[in-house]
Parts: sequence; C-alpha cells; structure tokens
Amino acid sequence: MPTCCASGCKSRHSRGKKLFSLPQGKDNAARQEVWLQRIGRTDLDPVSSRLCEDHFTADQFEPILLRKFGTKKFKRDAAPTIFSQEHLQTSGKPIALKNWRMFRPSSLFSASPIITSQPCTDLKHVVLHIGVVHCFTLQALKALSLGFWHAFLLLKNCNAPVRIVNASSSVDACLPKCHVTEMMVFFSLSLSFLGHTATDSAPSDFPEDAPSSSECDALPACSTACSAGSSSSSWDADQAVVAALHKRIATLEECLNNMKRKVATLQQQKSRANRRNHELTRNIKKYLSPDQLQGMWTSSMRGKQ
Repeated sequence: MPTCCASGCKSRHSRGKKLFSLPQGKDNAARQEVWLQRIGRTDLDPVSSRLCEDHFTADQFEPILLRKFGTKKFKRDAAPTIFSQEHLQTSGKPIALKNWRMFRPSSLFSASPIITSQPCTDLKHVVLHIGVVHCFTLQALKALSLGFWHAFLLLKNCNAPVRIVNASSSVDACLPKCHVTEMMVFFSLSLSFLGHTATDSAPSDFPEDAPSSSECDALPACSTACSAGSSSSSWDADQAVVAALHKRIATLEECLNNMKRKVATLQQQKSRANRRNHELTRNIKKYLSPDQLQGMWTSSMRGKQ
C-alpha cells in the first residue's frame, strides 16, 4: 500500500489520504527538483515515490474544482510547503483508536499506583489508555476512576514545567507544574459516576492514599480562573461558529428565493408561449392560403404514415 514519502509522515491511501506522484518528464525537471529539495530526502525514487495532500496548502489546487466538486487537482506551478514537526507528529492516525476493542478495563490499570519521579514528557499516553475503555459497566467505571487516580499520582510527582496557552502570568504562576487540578476534577467526576457524592469517601477498592472528598473539593482558586478563561474563549469560538452558520443560512435562503423567482418567471413565459401557440393553431386560416393549408395537411398526414 503506498505511503507518503515525507520524513515522519505516516499518511497512507488506506487511511483516506490522497497521494500525488512527483512531477515527471523533461518539462517538469525544475519542479521535480524543487519538490525533492523541500521533501529533504536524497534516497527517493521520483518515479515510485508519493506525497500526501497534507503537505500542500489550499491555494496549490485548482480553486473551481476544489470548491464545486472537492477534486484536488494541482496548478501548473504547485509545490509542497508544509513540513513542520508539529504537522508530522499529528498527521498519523491515533494509536488508541486502531484496535480499541482489544483493550479491557482490567488490563489497562494495575492494582498498584503508578508513581514516578521522572518528568512526564508525553501525557497523551495516559489519556489514550484511559480513553479506550469501551464498556460503561460498574466495573469499567471503577477501572476508569482508578486510572484517573493513577494519572493524578503521575502528574503530582512530575517535575516537568507546563506552559498554559491563553492564560495570564499570574494564573500560570499559581498552577502546579502539571495539570494536577484538572486530574482532581476528573477524579471527582468519576466518583460521581460510581454513585458517590462529593461528601462520600473514595471506593473501598481504591488505594489507601487516594484523595478524600475535601481534597477533591478544595481546588485552587487559580483553577477556577483558568477554567473561566478557557470557558470564555470557547464561548467566543462557539459564538463565532454560530454567527458564521447564521450568515451561511441567510445566504442560502436568499439563493433559494432567487431561484423561486426565476422558476415563476419561466413558468409565466411558458404559459404565454402555450397560449400564443394555441391561438395561432386555432386562427391559422387567417394567416395561410388554402393551398398552404392543403400542403401542411398533406405533409402532416405523410409524417403520421
């Protein structure tokens, strides 16, 4: 199965990505050289290599075909421009979604807490393993809550610095080095899923050092401020999306009204033409001589035979 030839890109045709061949022929030798330089690989075979659509911006395709039919056809001078590390890390399919039915809650979380003093450089590993729980039974919810608690312990003992986007410096300073407060919120929510209120203690099968209800409720004030900031930003984004949708709906309604007016006009023209044709047929003797009428009658009879 063909795959993308760019370094670090895991896109392939089987995952729904469109792959393009490199420019071929003498006329495209200059373009091929530009492509090879931007891809940055010297071991490529220009004939068999393919490059996926993620490395091209929208202005590299024919706009009319892309807008009306969704067909991605290159312009004559199209060339790849997107090769950032951030793109390459997110271009692949999430690992946890590939074989999520193979995981079971009992195999995801061990009985002993996960405590480490090493800086956690990738928190996606913890989140992905928690997200593959696919059975919302009581046992699965207990395992999910236990996994949140283990992730909380992992973050609590982490010394890695964390940069919070769209947050003020004061909020950033009062937060822990990892998002411990967010994990406490997740842990409290998982307790509520199991039928425990905020005043109840942790389940009996949880570790002895699990946080109490007071610890879950006593979140720092900076967490509230941070969540308020994120909520306001998400609210602004939602408002922008809703406004764009309303604008699009108004445009479509206007187009629909224009089409209705055109259809009504065409129907009126058709009715007038039919009435005119009927009048001409009925009063044809006023406009033609008897010989012409006889000729028309003879030709019409021959056509019917």
